[in-house]
Amino acid sequence: MYVIESDMPGVRLQDLSISVAGRRLTLSGRREIVRDFSAARIRVRERWSGVFSRSIDLPGSVDGEHLTATLHEGILRIVLPRHRTLP
Repeated sequence: MYVIESDMPGVRLQDLSISVAGRRLTLSGRREIVRDFSAARIRVRERWSGVFSRSIDLPGSVDGEHLTATLHEGILRIVLPRHRTLP
């Protein structure tokens, strides 16, 4: 089993897409700033907004059909079971 954790502050689980092709996991999504800053002059913003995509090459073959993903307090946790080999 492989476990991947990623910081995702301000991202909702429904705004994420997780896919597996071969040994590559791709995580993409969108983070939107929901506060209205139209009257403020922002000089520094610690969180970015917009579309993102990351790909991770895994060291072994995984069963992408049975992955689980949870998002709790801004931390995304993806659990990927390895493919079972027949004896």
